[in-house]
Amino acid sequence: MEAVVTVDAAQRIVLFNPMAQVLFGYAADDLVGQPVDRLIPLRFRAAHRIWVEQFGRTRSNERRMGSQRQIFALHADGHEFPIEASISHSEGVGTKWYTIMLRDVSERVKANEAQMRLQEELHDLADSTLLAREEDQRAIAGELQQGFGPRLRALHEATAGIAEQMQPAVLTGCWRRLDAIRISLEATDRSIRRICSDLRPQLLDDLGLVPAIQWIATDFEWRYHIAVMVSADTCELDGHSSIGVLRIVQEALTNVARHAQAPQVHMMSTRWAATVRYPWRTTE
Repeated sequence: MEAVVTVDAAQRIVLFNPMAQVLFGYAADDLVGQPVDRLIPLRFRAAHRIWVEQFGRTRSNERRMGSQRQIFALHADGHEFPIEASISHSEGVGTKWYTIMLRDVSERVKANEAQMRLQEELHDLADSTLLAREEDQRAIAGELQQGFGPRLRALHEATAGIAEQMQPAVLTGCWRRLDAIRISLEATDRSIRRICSDLRPQLLDDLGLVPAIQWIATDFEWRYHIAVMVSADTCELDGHSSIGVLRIVQEALTNVARHAQAPQVHMMSTRWAATVRYPWRTTE
């Protein structure tokens, strides 16, 4: 059962049903003949009166109130509470009545607010997890580049130096083995560079998002022999958003290589906005 309040053309209460008495904490005798303003928070009273008068001049017989914002009612003890309401009007001889049907939605509003808080907490947790993972990947990439990289290059140079000093006619077998070692070292060095780039492209930190994506596209072409076209304007995003966009691009290209069997890929950026974190499309 809904609360029902009926007012006359002067917006004075003429009917206040039992459910309305429970909802607002007033007895019917206390409000009949009183202005409906007593049920409305002070800051909304003037606007409500104008809105009802305008509604009375329309051809519509019924309308939902508060379609663009949450509306509130005023309890007898002074506290406000959220409501849903619809209004209808009818005419008699020389007069007009407005009937308002109301429902308390406090529990629903509380549930929605709790859900929004939970979503915000989950979003913050996801952000923190992503940032922590990116920091770990940055650290691993740094260790690989600074630790293994120089050592592999030193081994490569030493192997090349030994091979140059040998007499090919006497030590042909050793020379071939050294050459095989050199080739293996070069391949290992390239693999480490590629792993470091996948973990954290240095260009993202040095030059920004678009150059990093262009480098990923070039590397993808070299690996898979699939042409990649990048259409992107220079943009400025915070570090967290840039990482998110970059990971989406990497994942999209990986999916193309694994599943699409496409001869080419075209990546385009839409108009950048602060609320749009991942404005990238990958097409075949």
